[in-house]
Amino acid sequence: MKKIILIALLVITQITQAQTTDNLSLKAGFIGLWGGYEKAVTEKITVVGEIGYIGGFYNNQYLENSRSSIFTLTLGLEGRYYYNFERRIEKGKNTHNNAANYFSIDAVYIPDLLTTPNNDNINVLKTFNVFAKYGIKRNISNNINYEIAFGPGYQWGEDNINSSTFGLDIKFAYVF
Repeated sequence: MKKIILIALLVITQITQAQTTDNLSLKAGFIGLWGGYEKAVTEKITVVGEIGYIGGFYNNQYLENSRSSIFTLTLGLEGRYYYNFERRIEKGKNTHNNAANYFSIDAVYIPDLLTTPNNDNINVLKTFNVFAKYGIKRNISNNINYEIAFGPGYQWGEDNINSSTFGLDIKFAYVF
């Protein structure tokens, strides 16, 4: 009986360690930087707020040898559901800083603030994007992790922008 109680206490301790934790992070992707805060709402649900500075490069098909770039501010709010904390703990895997798989709804607003194009003929249209994503978050060290998330989305904004889109996030983060 004592062994059963001891095992039960051990399992309860492991499950409570699976709870999501709040964290403040600085993230870097291929063409962007973000500052974010992840706040636990329940044991498996978090809300992530991010402010970022992202960019893009492209060729103008109408002008010969016209390579352009633009960087602008983004504001994001994302709800995440982490679904595999218990399984990762049972396998002895690390769940520090919410290292687990998740499903999310991600909303991103591009307000055309702090925009820096290298060509005066380029401007950013104010747009709003919503994505349904599947992602993974894993630790590289105690304070460094990476996230990979992807999924379909929809965007709308100025000049009658209404279109389907696809989101892909590959970010490395330092968690404070």
